[in-house]
Amino acid sequence: SSLGHKRSSAALGELLRDEKWQVRNEAARALILLGEGSLDILLDTLTSKDPYARDSVCEEIENTNFSLWLIERLVEDDALIRVKSRRILETMRTHGFSTPLLTYWEQGASNAIKQRVGAILKLPVDG
Repeated sequence: SSLGHKRSSAALGELLRDEKWQVRNEAARALILLGEGSLDILLDTLTSKDPYARDSVCEEIENTNFSLWLIERLVEDDALIRVKSRRILETMRTHGFSTPLLTYWEQGASNAIKQRVGAILKLPVDG
């Protein structure tokens, strides 16, 4: 249920601030498994003042296919998911986690997505 996901993601969000890095990483990994239901908690964490929680989330997003899921949502019909995905990817880039974006820019199949990835990476537009 949606309410169950909200409770789960809120509890996992608290664990992202744990003093043990192993707990933070596992909480980030569990949140990512929730997919779309975790976007708000991930965004809150990425924009928080806690560098350890932020880096745990960035590392787990980079180390899983969730980075590709976020990139593919840049052309999502649902505007809320599209905006949240872009904000997560922009915040990751700001904190030095750009590898999935660069990989998609170089190897991705969709020109529409590549255009949005280029904007996040602040690459010059051709033409």
